[in-house]
Amino acid sequence: MKIECDVIRDVLPLYVDKVTSQKTNELVDEHLSECMDCQAELKKLETEEPLSQTEIQKNQSEQKLFSNLGLKLKQLKLKSFIKGIVLASGLLLVMYGIYMGLFQIYFVPAPADEITISNLADLGDDNIFYCINYDKANYFEETIAEINDNGELYLNVYRPIVKRENTANNGCRIFQRGEAEAFTNASVKAYYYGTPENRVLIWKEGLVIPGPTREIEEIIEQTYRFNISSTYEK
Repeated sequence: MKIECDVIRDVLPLYVDKVTSQKTNELVDEHLSECMDCQAELKKLETEEPLSQTEIQKNQSEQKLFSNLGLKLKQLKLKSFIKGIVLASGLLLVMYGIYMGLFQIYFVPAPADEITISNLADLGDDNIFYCINYDKANYFEETIAEINDNGELYLNVYRPIVKRENTANNGCRIFQRGEAEAFTNASVKAYYYGTPENRVLIWKEGLVIPGPTREIEEIIEQTYRFNISSTYEK
């Protein structure tokens, strides 16, 4: 390894005092074997009055101090690197949490005016066919419905904070009163989308709903295996 003369000459006083390391000695010796100018500088130093023991110890202390400083700098760089990784990981987690909260976690209730119900039809045996359309955003239908003491069954509907185009949840459904009562272990008197404060009616006792049109029958035949006035099988 080629070392400049200025560097060697800075080290020569310590080299003469024999306080340099073996590795440093080897580098100095290699350079001196090829550099006449540094050889002359070495001879000049060797003819000068030798340093006292106190000065030698001082030089050794300074060398140890620089070595310790170098070690501490390396340790600080390592700590800074680790802190950078931790901070970057934390920032990524925060950004991921924000993304999930804004776009993926469904907890904003759907306003009633964004839910449209159409094609209501009484299939018999308290089975009600209907189609639903979420007008402005992609909503998620909560699979666990809630029923109150009045027998009103609510299917909660939510969306993320940031609206996304509705691409999947529009479609037709069949409400089965018998299965709903078996699931809730209660008498169902009405069925709504939403909450008691913000709801869209699908069916309730006494509501007159016409039977299925030919168009609705075709939808049922294409989508479900359903024997009207009998049993529903998805």
